[in-house]
Amino acid sequence: MNKLVNLIRFSFAVVTVCLCGSLLSAPYFITGEVIYLENQETIETAGDITVDETIDETAEETVDETEANTLDNSEEASTENSQELEVSEEAVFDPMSAQVVITYETTNEEGDTEEVELVAQEFTEGRFFFRESTTEPLDLTITVTKSEDEQITSSAVLEPGRNLRFAYVVGNDSYPYDRLVLVGQSLSKEQDSKATIVGDLSDTNVDLSRATAYVYGRTTDDEGEMVLVMSPTVLLHEDRFQIEVGTDKPMAVNVVIYSVEHDFSAVVDAVIEPGNTVTVNSTERNGRSLFYAEGGERHTKLISNWQKSDKYLDSTAKYQIAYEQWHASEELNEISEDTEVEHDSTEEAQIDETEKETQDEVVEVADIELAEGCEHVEAPKVADTATMYPWREAYDVMNDMKHAMLEHLALTSEDPINALLALDIGAFGYGRDQERALEVYDKVLASYEEETSVPKWIMKSYEDQKDRVEIVRNAKAIVVGQKAPTFTLADRDGNEYTLSVVLAQQDTVLVDFWASWCGPCIASFPHLKEMHKAFAAEGFEIVGISIDSEMDDWLEALDEHDLPWMNVGEILGDDTLSAGSVGHTYGIQAIPTTIWIDSEGCIIGKNLSYDSLEEALVDRYGEITETDES
Repeated sequence: MNKLVNLIRFSFAVVTVCLCGSLLSAPYFITGEVIYLENQETIETAGDITVDETIDETAEETVDETEANTLDNSEEASTENSQELEVSEEAVFDPMSAQVVITYETTNEEGDTEEVELVAQEFTEGRFFFRESTTEPLDLTITVTKSEDEQITSSAVLEPGRNLRFAYVVGNDSYPYDRLVLVGQSLSKEQDSKATIVGDLSDTNVDLSRATAYVYGRTTDDEGEMVLVMSPTVLLHEDRFQIEVGTDKPMAVNVVIYSVEHDFSAVVDAVIEPGNTVTVNSTERNGRSLFYAEGGERHTKLISNWQKSDKYLDSTAKYQIAYEQWHASEELNEISEDTEVEHDSTEEAQIDETEKETQDEVVEVADIELAEGCEHVEAPKVADTATMYPWREAYDVMNDMKHAMLEHLALTSEDPINALLALDIGAFGYGRDQERALEVYDKVLASYEEETSVPKWIMKSYEDQKDRVEIVRNAKAIVVGQKAPTFTLADRDGNEYTLSVVLAQQDTVLVDFWASWCGPCIASFPHLKEMHKAFAAEGFEIVGISIDSEMDDWLEALDEHDLPWMNVGEILGDDTLSAGSVGHTYGIQAIPTTIWIDSEGCIIGKNLSYDSLEEALVDRYGEITETDES
């Protein structure tokens, strides 16, 4: 009887400890460091805590001493800094003592989301240290404040009992910019629905001492709406990284490994699944380090068969060699152009003739049928990319090999999910025969007994693919020598402009599709402003069409960039580029897209480079001198 009583007491004690233990806070460390790219100087974190180090009593004692010393030094440094600030009228930003704020969101009793500040403190001589405990995972936002107008942020997941390490990578005023990155690993809160990507690149011959990695991809929610998935950027730790991605279904992703300092990048295709791990490895071909991924049944079927094949790896190495040779020659040409060298008239004549011969070699006339009323349009000149870019042939061989395998899998796979994943990876994608993707969807839909049983996300993806096919068809019709479809859109004040009316009032019009979030679009504005100023009096006009989703974004961009030409908007929210829209009619697949149209409504140029457009404008209107401009 006593034994039974004791057994019950023991069982009760075990249950009590287990229940209480699950509610106990687990300690963690958050450490940070400052890294300067230009001199590759790294300031190690206090205690030199490694990735996912186990927290024990000894470690805590060490940290106690380190933390005390750090705080003492911080107080002395703070006093010295205060004295210096009194002398200086304006404090200069110093990354080594930058302010770091770490926050997380929580839900209050009313169900509202609140932001909670976990810690706010400065780097001390390039080091950051914080110790606390938690009972549950936290979604953190780490922020470094450079000024009132400039902050750098990174997201991170903190788990009980696991350490978090980040780095503030100090770049330049121009690219590469300052960045906040995690060190070694990025975790996910989705314990039951996450995939893990692990990289061990210690065998590569590439210097990855300051390389970073991140994962991005696209998936859909239950309603079929597209969701962009992008992990925080992780700084490799001893040439290794671990990135967890929350996902409840198989997903095609790219693993990007990048080194700014060593001008190196690699993009690795992978298929991830909940509960699975994909490992990124390296191999060598012709002295070049190549990367591939392994792991998971779907990944093996869809990617490993071609990604790890000797034929594909050899073709990838050949492409890398060809590209490196071309890139090196381009850099030498830039150096030569920047160096002033004396030439006599005979040498200059020879150089000019050589350049002319080269240009004649790389240009051919496109074989097109001009639309009625556009017989006066000169057939466009098309660059011979094989001559301009000698690496292109090797790239096409590599790319065709990959897509041929994916397209075969998409058409023949008995697993509808694998067929759709093959499309996501690139089968029948941009630059390929996108109409054949509809064959894949037809086969997938036929695998379901009733249409009502088809998941919403598959039906939505099917409808989106049909839209893409229509856009591609339309894009093929918007070419030089064809008529530009007219349209009517309103400016910010509601005044409507019709293209045909504007063309009747001008000699030529450049239609520019753009958006406030498009970096290359914004970068084009100074060049367009110069050309608009120079040739507007001659009958050259620009009509900018914003395809922003939100009206406020468009209006703010107009105010910020002060565009001096006609600006209209097609602000359709989530229906941007939907059927019937101007962007859809013009086959817009990327921005900026520019269409140059003459007064007859004929397209005379499409996506011309700045130099080509300026040259064409000079040919049409003559050289504009300073006297002419005034």
